[in-house]
Amino acid sequence: MLLKAMSVLVGLAMSVAFVGCGDDDNKDEPKPGGETQDVVETVAVDYSVSLGKAYWDYFDISVEYTTPAGEVVVKTITQAWEEKYEVRLAQVVEKYVMKVTATPKADHPEVTDGMYYDMATNIHAEVSGKTKSGKYDPEFGYEGSNTGNWEATSKEMNRRLQQTNLLLDFSYNVVK
Repeated sequence: MLLKAMSVLVGLAMSVAFVGCGDDDNKDEPKPGGETQDVVETVAVDYSVSLGKAYWDYFDISVEYTTPAGEVVVKTITQAWEEKYEVRLAQVVEKYVMKVTATPKADHPEVTDGMYYDMATNIHAEVSGKTKSGKYDPEFGYEGSNTGNWEATSKEMNRRLQQTNLLLDFSYNVVK
């Protein structure tokens, strides 16, 4: 009888021990106070244009872009240009654009046979989403660029001076 009582007590002790070792970190249930996800709160916009000397000497360069206020404006630039800003997700516009064109100047210098002309391009447009913690969300945004380091022959330069040249045509539709 004493043996039966002791085996029952040992059984009870073991069951209490197993219950005490149970996993109480249920990852599927929200914790009290509720943790928030690290979602996009801010949209960062970055535009830049840097061109080789021949572009500035022979072409009028215009940039069409979306401003921080959400307006699309066109401006003529005469040197390297950059526009960076951030807006709260609630103030984001539906579409961001950046279009860069090179229109031959009416009074451009003469093209010299046998010369090489610096036609380097470093044009960049990017819209990206930043989370509350300051990280960039790889699923939000888009990037466009035209980057190259090259020289044009006099023949190529004369050909380019016959038309307007589209250097970048970027657009991104925001999905909130």
